Amino acid sequence: MPAYFSLTFELNKSHNAMKDFYENLIYAGLVFQSGYCGFENERFEDIITWNQNKLDENFELGYTEHHSHDYRQMLFHYVDFSEVRVFVMNDRTERTFSFDVIIPESDLLNYTKDNEGRYSVQRNFERMERLKSVAKKMWVNSSVLAIQTGWECSDIPPSAEDIARGIQPQTEPFCIIQAVSVVKDQDHIYEYIQRNGVLIEEA
Repeated sequence: MPAYFSLTFELNKSHNAMKDFYENLIYAGLVFQSGYCGFENERFEDIITWNQNKLDENFELGYTEHHSHDYRQMLFHYVDFSEVRVFVMNDRTERTFSFDVIIPESDLLNYTKDNEGRYSVQRNFERMERLKSVAKKMWVNSSVLAIQTGWECSDIPPSAEDIARGIQPQTEPFCIIQAVSVVKDQDHIYEYIQRNGVLIEEA
């Protein structure tokens, strides 16, 4: 299994959360491919219904339960990314839940070799800009509370509620949060966007 880069979208639990989120993903440019991990032949609408019923039950997979009882994952196509997978994370004790959109880290990195055989790694700027575009569209057109990004070894991002209390959001390399929660510093670049949001990225 490759290392993955994640975009984490936090939302309030509601009876239309699944449909709204997935439809906004498609509006942002992603194309549904299939279900995943044993559910490849499931229809888009059927996965949405399954996942919404699970959320309405406030379901959280137990440690000994088979994954077939869990929220169902989806595969999407987006430009030239090798894989775009979407899954749901829920903690039944919280008022919010999250969607994670994951892409192989190798899709976002360029490896080069110099004349002496030494390798260096740089981020693929063009592909990262495409992900920022998706994040901005999702923020503007949905009720997302926070969008945070991270690499395979990054920490779990804090909740929007914690960010509002002063915890720093995870910006590896960017995030979008409510403007009221922003505490500016010199290590980041800030761009104000619609719906009282701020795109924050590493300087």
